[in-house]
Amino acid sequence: MTPSKQSGRRANPILPPCAVATLLLAGAWSGRPGLAADDPAAAACNPAAAPAVNACPGGTPWQTYTRSGEAALKAGRFGEAERLFGLAVKEAQTSGKQDLTLADSLENLAALYEARGQWAKAEPLLERAMGARGRTLGVADAQVLISLSNLGRFYMGHGRTAKAERLYSRLIEFLDKKMRAEQNAVGNLSDLGEFFASRPEIGGAGELVKRARELTRAALADQYPELAVALDRLGAACQQKGKPAQAEELYKRALLLRERSLPADHLAVAASCENLGGTYLAQGRYRQAEPLLRRSLEITGKLPGPPRAEFLSRTDALAQCCVLGGKTAEAEALYLKAIDAARKCGRSGSVGTARCLSGLASLYTRQGKYHEAEPLLKEAIAIQEGANGPEHCSLSPLLEAYADVLRKTRRAADAEKILARSRAVRGM
Repeated sequence: MTPSKQSGRRANPILPPCAVATLLLAGAWSGRPGLAADDPAAAACNPAAAPAVNACPGGTPWQTYTRSGEAALKAGRFGEAERLFGLAVKEAQTSGKQDLTLADSLENLAALYEARGQWAKAEPLLERAMGARGRTLGVADAQVLISLSNLGRFYMGHGRTAKAERLYSRLIEFLDKKMRAEQNAVGNLSDLGEFFASRPEIGGAGELVKRARELTRAALADQYPELAVALDRLGAACQQKGKPAQAEELYKRALLLRERSLPADHLAVAASCENLGGTYLAQGRYRQAEPLLRRSLEITGKLPGPPRAEFLSRTDALAQCCVLGGKTAEAEALYLKAIDAARKCGRSGSVGTARCLSGLASLYTRQGKYHEAEPLLKEAIAIQEGANGPEHCSLSPLLEAYADVLRKTRRAADAEKILARSRAVRGM
């Protein structure tokens, strides 16, 4: 992190901010002005234990400790980095204020503990950091909401389910309140602009309101994409932990933020559509998934040049959705078009092509077209072997699908050999 001024928006610490005050979860901001004797950072704040530090030319002591700590961390000198970041925490506390300098210092020290797998030491520092960040910026600030999202991932990743649940509820509450207020502000400016437009005798007021509306929209557009990324990451963590309802709500808001700040055909919008559509598809809600997955593929398909990996994966997702909805002819056409495009541009050996080959083979197997499915599966297996090696776990579902085709075409002995290989790949 390059230290920045204490006022205004700050740069992120070494790792993305992921902290929230414990009292935030109860609905209030708080913080401790000093380190208690048993605080995880207390031992790091002993000046007698600190290494020699070269002063930062023209910088404050806090900047010197922070930059030297970053250098030590980058060089793998974790003990030295811990002491330096601890000194930065102590220096930040000399003002007696809960501000962004203290928040950054706590997050840097927490990031070090995270890197060393010391989750229990990192967690209270992250929570304290958010207390300072929230008091300074307010809960409606985009950086605060990003930090909330990042801490949600921390909690989810380390089994802190109860805290994650409470944080999720607060995050959604703060986010919805922020978005409503901002949309109301833009709407009020639009109404005011129309009012002045109908009264030209009030000279210049209309132009001032128009300019204010443009600046407001631009400011919101600048902060929304980063916030959407944070929501996506938390949504993915919820999905992995078997919480699709929470993932859905996060993905919905990420999509809305991108729709408000980016062109309709932006790739980030396509990614949001894919995330939300994929969540619906995983739950078997194909009617809700289809328009989102179709929109995602249409945006991606308009890009010039050869088909990207995203085009192949999004083709597979839409085709699977079509199969669930009984649109098997469309699914087949989607797969054939994508495979043909990949072969024509030299991407026939890509993992994305393997997914489409496997998906088409699965469709043919369901239709009893085993002889059409077999060469597709062989090709998909060869692609995966070339990409990841002959013992990679990604081969197992392909091998099992191939064995199923062999059994259904009365080649039981060959099928058993393929299944034995699949079990070996799985380590069974």
